[in-house]
Amino acid sequence: MTDIKFISNMEYTCHKPPLKIKNNILIGEEIPYQDLYNTHLGQIILRILNSQPNFVAQIDAETGKKITYKEIKYKSVRLAMWMIKENVDPGDFIGICTNHHIGLYIILACLYIGAIPMIRKYDQCTDYEISSEITRNNPKMIFVDKMPHHESKPTDNDETEDMAPTVMVLNKSQSFFNKIYFACDIFECFIDEYSQTEIDKFICTELDQFKLETAVIMYTRGIEGLIKAVKISHKAFMAPAIINMINMLSGARGMWVGTHFSFPNLILTIQAICNYIQVIIFEGDDMTKMCRTIEKYKVRWVRFETGLCQAFLDSKGFLLHNTSSLRMIMLNGSRMEYFIYTDLVKLFPKVSIVSLYGTIETGVIAYQRCSGKPGSNGYIGKNVQLMITNMSKTPLGPNKPGNIWCKCWGMSKTYYDIKDANPMQAVDENGWHDTGDIGYYDKDGDIYVTDRAVDLIKFREYYFSPSIVETIIKEQPAVYEVAVVAVPNITDGQHPKAFITTKTAQKVQEIEKKIEEMLENKLGDCMKMRGGMTFLNKMPYGPDYKINRKCLRHKAKLNTLN
Repeated sequence: MTDIKFISNMEYTCHKPPLKIKNNILIGEEIPYQDLYNTHLGQIILRILNSQPNFVAQIDAETGKKITYKEIKYKSVRLAMWMIKENVDPGDFIGICTNHHIGLYIILACLYIGAIPMIRKYDQCTDYEISSEITRNNPKMIFVDKMPHHESKPTDNDETEDMAPTVMVLNKSQSFFNKIYFACDIFECFIDEYSQTEIDKFICTELDQFKLETAVIMYTRGIEGLIKAVKISHKAFMAPAIINMINMLSGARGMWVGTHFSFPNLILTIQAICNYIQVIIFEGDDMTKMCRTIEKYKVRWVRFETGLCQAFLDSKGFLLHNTSSLRMIMLNGSRMEYFIYTDLVKLFPKVSIVSLYGTIETGVIAYQRCSGKPGSNGYIGKNVQLMITNMSKTPLGPNKPGNIWCKCWGMSKTYYDIKDANPMQAVDENGWHDTGDIGYYDKDGDIYVTDRAVDLIKFREYYFSPSIVETIIKEQPAVYEVAVVAVPNITDGQHPKAFITTKTAQKVQEIEKKIEEMLENKLGDCMKMRGGMTFLNKMPYGPDYKINRKCLRHKAKLNTLN
């Protein structure tokens, strides 16, 4: 598909999609989906890979190496055949904790044979967590970029361990791993025993409806450290809202920044293969390097977390490199500051700055079709329903903030727990999922996500959003970053406390005094900074590029106790 078609497609999708509001519930366009119920994702992908074997699906940004459908099939099918030989059956768990590109072949191999990859973000796992996962879920294999210390095997070449994931294969007693390989050894030695004829004759394992309900298991970031394992079905990857969003990208070369196997990037990886979209494999989160890659490969769209927007603007990489090929920047994650969005729109007038909203449980909920209202997450997708409720779960009208609930086609209904015969439900008795987010919608149906519910501050009987206070504090020119969190208080319940980083070497006392004056003039009594302000040299961030508020709450609590 040509670039001209891509641009015209973008212009078409900028129109407001059909939606209605009934009893304060937003209802997206409903389309038939009966044919998607028996989706076998592995069969679909294998059929696509066979259809155009010479299509260049991926290009390595560093080396320029081109990876065709033929290579992806060759490696993933060989791995699937080797896994079958190692007695991996449909429904068996395969642990994956790697950010290496080989992770794609592991996931595809699992989809072919009905094994279930349990995907943990490598940079969010400790040795203890990997060990705990092994003990708790008994996966038949686990692919890791590092081995728990008590599982490690000695090696004369420490560098080898960093080259590719390590595979540990469970023994028949299901008590410990008796085979440990480096993944590179498997591809170079053991898997080479399969001939091209055997690979060409390979067919996916047939799966019944029960097994189709779990394609992969991924983990939410949880609330206050509570990690939940989400069962994602085969059909969820083909949800109408996802397909419609992907249609905006058809035929255009793109890339993403961040962990390869975060949920948004996993959706893009699968859909890129299914829609003949060429992607650039980009490692790391260096925004200057990203701009250099956009220039080199004439990238048309890029996706990264909103938490990287400030780093993108600060890098000035777009001034050093020609990014004129870019037509779309897709963003998701934490709330985007108004001034960051407007800066992006001004700097890239020919680029659509679009925001996505979704969760691991639901998939895509809402997205912008082109640059729209600052702060908006766009309109809800096809076959999606959404409501904003108050504390008593009564649906609210436009411009009234509350808890965000939704229903999405193909969404997860339960969480996985091997030790619990009655798994925790992901939906209530009426099929609504509580996203844990706070937001509202306007009279046009635009969705605005403002906070996580856990981040709200309760002062006596009043709840308020820390983002209100943060917006005011950011009006002070010397402020670079700010996060307001709750501090426990015996009398009032909670007090707000601000953590701040600054742009200049101006005296902290002067900045603090100016902020206090601003807050006094613009905010009510309940939002006064009774918890005080702390100035940091560096703001703590999590692997998802969001400010680590849990860390700040812990720091604030310790300061209060001291």
